[in-house]
Amino acid sequence: MVHGSIARRWACELTDYRQAGYLDTLGAAYAAAGRFGEAVATVEKAIEVAGATGQRELVPGSEARLGLYRSGRACFASEGEAGR
Repeated sequence: MVHGSIARRWACELTDYRQAGYLDTLGAAYAAAGRFGEAVATVEKAIEVAGATGQRELVPGSEARLGLYRSGRACFASEGEAGR
């Protein structure tokens, strides 16, 4: 997971933190590692970026995951969702 988190953070840095989907994914990696404070802050930024850059279709899913992270729970894709 460490390498995955680094790669996700690097992707965010390369896009100047302007791709809400990358931020949301980084938030999920933080949550999976038990770093919920960072997950919440990152997904809040993802929601802000999504609204500001016309990526509003990402907001409902990000908000749902944000609720999980605030309650100290990670979000894992079920088998049926993997690869979508």
